[in-house]
Amino acid sequence: MKHDATRLAAPVSNALVVLAVALGVWGVSQARTGGAAPVAALPAEGLTYDLGTIEAGTSVPVVISVPNRGDTPVRIVGMNELCTRAGCIRAVNLPVEIPAGASRALRFEFASPRPTASGNVLIETAVFTDCPETPQLTVKVTGKTAPAAVKPAGAAKNAG
Repeated sequence: MKHDATRLAAPVSNALVVLAVALGVWGVSQARTGGAAPVAALPAEGLTYDLGTIEAGTSVPVVISVPNRGDTPVRIVGMNELCTRAGCIRAVNLPVEIPAGASRALRFEFASPRPTASGNVLIETAVFTDCPETPQLTVKVTGKTAPAAVKPAGAAKNAG
């Protein structure tokens, strides 16, 4: 059986071209990333939100923007919901996916304690991510609570 060298050379030549193109694309991507795998880049310093002064015994929304400065998406998958003497904080919109190079809002709710309570608020908790470099971020909520205003007993009757 006789082999035709020219028929065999064309598929081999095409395969080599495809391989060369693939290696070239891989080489360009490696040069762009410095040879490192893509990573998410979340703020290492954590997240902080100042409530200002709120009325004791009320709940207020907390919205914190989280940037992902990396080149791969990251998911915020959960939170350590927490209650202290200063108040309670819980997640509203988790999980959240943050695309590479974008920011997304994390929404929480802060509930202050008893209506007669007043003082400083400081709650530190954590949100958890699927990012190996930053598996958790600290969330710090600060502010003050003031006692609820006392309404005169007859105010509701005379309001109409």
